[in-house]
Amino acid sequence: MVKLTEMERQAMAEARNKKEEASETTFDFAEEGTTEVAIEQEDNPTDVGGDLVGSGLNSADIEAFSKLAGPSAEVKVEEVEEEVEGIEKEAEAIEEDTICNRCGYNLSISNDLSNPTESDKEEFIRSILGSRPFEWKTYCLNDKMSIRFQSITTEEEKRVNELLSKRIEDKKITTMLEWENEREEFRLTLMLKEITLGNDVKSFDKLDISTEDFGVSILKRVNEIDKYPEAISGVVNLSFRKFNDLYTKLTARSFDADFWKGLQDSKQ
Repeated sequence: MVKLTEMERQAMAEARNKKEEASETTFDFAEEGTTEVAIEQEDNPTDVGGDLVGSGLNSADIEAFSKLAGPSAEVKVEEVEEEVEGIEKEAEAIEEDTICNRCGYNLSISNDLSNPTESDKEEFIRSILGSRPFEWKTYCLNDKMSIRFQSITTEEEKRVNELLSKRIEDKKITTMLEWENEREEFRLTLMLKEITLGNDVKSFDKLDISTEDFGVSILKRVNEIDKYPEAISGVVNLSFRKFNDLYTKLTARSFDADFWKGLQDSKQ
């Protein structure tokens, strides 16, 4: 919003009076290079005692008024355009720095719960060089509880999608929300490898995706996991989301050399 002195307000009032007297004359302000300026609206848009608000003037009007009011109130359209252009360039630069060109992941998202540690990076490199799944273990409740996850293969992901399609055909899934919930539930079931509560360790064997009864097997595993108390299930689900986010971040930064600097040579 442009702030005006008392002298400038009076000059504006005079300019408006002259404009009203010449209201029968038509002026074409839409000349080449003219830019419309959006001005914030207030309760009384015709109050000339206020700031330059709701006047309905375009850039040519404002420039003419500025000359009457003096150099202190001069509004230069070119300066506004340059400022807008600078903001747009800055936004583009931020997008280039924060959006991964490979997968589109927003690299500016900061979440201390899932930011990769040095050990996460080393384990990720070892899994890549060793052609094996990426494993991650998290501790909670003052280390009284731990949960271990393992990334799934492309074939396992494909098998899950086939199972979901079959369940849609069988009317077991009737909404998009159900599809999304079951997909995440199946993926969690395949990725979850171990839950430790105190001295009690529960391991989950790898399911055979090649069998015809894969759908039955994974549903039985889902029911088995669901038998845990709600509080434990909540921690497992939160940990699963953290693991997914961590794995996505590590994958998205694969081509960022600076991200991997400082790591010792990882051995298979």
